[in-house]
Amino acid sequence: MELIKKYWKFIVPISLMLIILLAIVLFFSIPRVKYRYDNSSKSYLVESVYGNALTYRIDEKKNDVLVDTIGDRAFYSKNIKKIIFENPDSIYTIKRLAFSECKNLEEIDISKVKYIENSAFSYCENLEIKELNAKNIGMSAFYGCKKIKDVKLNEGLVSIGSYAFSKTSIETLNIPTTVSIIYNDAFSDMYELKTINVYSNKLSNSSKEYLSTLNNITINYL
Repeated sequence: MELIKKYWKFIVPISLMLIILLAIVLFFSIPRVKYRYDNSSKSYLVESVYGNALTYRIDEKKNDVLVDTIGDRAFYSKNIKKIIFENPDSIYTIKRLAFSECKNLEEIDISKVKYIENSAFSYCENLEIKELNAKNIGMSAFYGCKKIKDVKLNEGLVSIGSYAFSKTSIETLNIPTTVSIIYNDAFSDMYELKTINVYSNKLSNSSKEYLSTLNNITINYL
């Protein structure tokens, strides 16, 4: 009893510290999405996520305001397999490195996203994308996404960044009529790529020069 009394003044604060530490660990391990209001766009973005869930659900609105952006590095290197957007049509921008290094990511609907920034999905090795309605596809946006084999690029696309589709498994690419810029190395290290069909008559001279350097790939201007 005397021993307990002697060390009581140490036991209490240490116990409180351990309880606080445990609470902090539990707080950050519970899967949830952190949203932040962006004054410039007057909308919410996904800033980060906590926990190690395989699936995360993104709300359409927060406080009755639209969630339209996935922020920089929001899911970087997370062990996720699936992202569910409550309303895929509401997601307008996916910022740089947002899903980079998410090697197990398999399912996400980005078919209506307009801006896909640099390295947004780089090294997502299990990701398959079938359709894009983006206006801009940034540098290295899908670099190393080796399961992407057949993707439809829709009208409205303006620019394709350097290394955007490098090291994917795409065999045929159709370049829409709205594309004006294809940056150097956009299609580098695409060893399965055999044909590029160009429907655009707006391509810059530098873009045409780049396409002319691609070896063992048939370029059809249609």
